[in-house]
Amino acid sequence: MPQLTNIRSLSSLTYISGLDGLRAIAILLVVAHHYLSPFKANLQQSLAGLPLLVIAKIGWIGVDIFFVISGFLIARVLARRPPSSFASLKHFIAARAWRLLPAYVACVVLFLMVAAISTPNSQVLINSWSVWTLSSNLQSAFGNRTALMDAHYSLVHFWSLAVEWHFYLLFACCVWLFKSQRFTAWTMLVLAIICRTLLQKNGFSDNAIYAFSVCRFDAFAIGVLIAHARPMSQVRKLGLAGALLLLVMLSLIVLAPEPYKKISWLQQYGYSLIALGTGMVLLWAIQQPESWLMHYLESRWLVYIGQRSYSIYLWHLVFFPGIANWVAGLGLPASPTIALIFMVNCATTALLTVCFYQGIELKCYRWFRQSQAKV
Repeated sequence: MPQLTNIRSLSSLTYISGLDGLRAIAILLVVAHHYLSPFKANLQQSLAGLPLLVIAKIGWIGVDIFFVISGFLIARVLARRPPSSFASLKHFIAARAWRLLPAYVACVVLFLMVAAISTPNSQVLINSWSVWTLSSNLQSAFGNRTALMDAHYSLVHFWSLAVEWHFYLLFACCVWLFKSQRFTAWTMLVLAIICRTLLQKNGFSDNAIYAFSVCRFDAFAIGVLIAHARPMSQVRKLGLAGALLLLVMLSLIVLAPEPYKKISWLQQYGYSLIALGTGMVLLWAIQQPESWLMHYLESRWLVYIGQRSYSIYLWHLVFFPGIANWVAGLGLPASPTIALIFMVNCATTALLTVCFYQGIELKCYRWFRQSQAKV
């Protein structure tokens, strides 16, 4: 196998135009949301800060975009090699593990080393067991929602990685059992809405509704259903309708007086509508590869960021609290402080991403693909 230089070239699937561009948009939204949210009060004090305030309020939907894309891709992977036996199921899990866990483990190990040396009493260090067990979303949902954040470090974003793994394992097992991706996807979608409604009606926290795995399976399910959609002659209109749906949903969220996790309709069915709008746009992108949308999504800088989006997601928040507190301690005015925090964190994330994408993520998955090719 040739020495390929990006993670998509090592995939068992043919390259799907536009997906890296969507990944790039998703990760940029998430990073901006996490970096700007602590400064909402400062941003709303001037007109210049209002666009950034909007991004701070809606950037979290980047995670939902990732969920839809993951569902779409996993459906294609399992369609190509259905889990018809325990051996095929084991191969699927091994492929996912070699694709995702080396970079994940490397990130957590480096954090542990730094925290153990500099801040051995860190709350994040003490509670890092949930990261190792891929249960941080459950800890956040039903336990201490701030267990993985303190003044120095933050691993709170690992909740979504736990949810992804729960989906991979449950979906593959259900497809093996029921022999139908569509049936499994529709079941997961309905269960997600029911679960969110029940948790809300029974007084569970907003974070339980947001982070519990079953509550978020609808986004993956919509991705699966998009993967099985037939070619459509009016797919452009469908994609524009999806974009309009997203615009309306996000406008309502921005104008809402309460935080997004407190919005009642969003907790019940809103997340599903956001995933649906994303899926409609995704369908447009993949079924019309010559459209102006695809031309934009395939721009070189978006593809570059999208290929590294997983590493960026892993690293972007780990050292953010410590950097933010250090910069804030310099005593600069508010605007330069926010700008400097943003720049230092972006530079740190970029450096760690470049090193670990090339040194860990790409090399480990290349080794796995080469070993499979020899079998």
